[in-house]
Amino acid sequence: MFAAPKAFDPLDFVERSLANMPDAYRVEVLIKATLEAAQARIPAALGVLTAVEGGVLLVCYVQSLAWLALFLLDLKLPLVIPQPPELREEMQGLRAQITQILEDESFSSSYNPPGQTVSKNSILWVKVANLKLGGI
Repeated sequence: MFAAPKAFDPLDFVERSLANMPDAYRVEVLIKATLEAAQARIPAALGVLTAVEGGVLLVCYVQSLAWLALFLLDLKLPLVIPQPPELREEMQGLRAQITQILEDESFSSSYNPPGQTVSKNSILWVKVANLKLGGI
């Protein structure tokens, strides 16, 4: 019969194993927040969080940089992307798409339901939600 070590935490073991599983891209992101704030927003299975000078370093492996760019955007925390440069390019692409959305007056005038006013902010989140659902 298998006897688990006394201090063994199976959930922690699985999360750490998943967080360190190599994939197509190795990513490093400096999140300008406390370790506690980062841990509250980032699942342990996504990557390893380490408190460093200036914030928290997230190291993870992902298959899709487009997915990770949207995930990082949704954190709503300031960050710096040391590696890989392709992730910075994905984020710049998102910035360009969001800028285009905000400047697209034809969409905002055609999107108003009868008798309702739709703010540009609402339109932005509808389009960003569309990006998250596969528009990238």
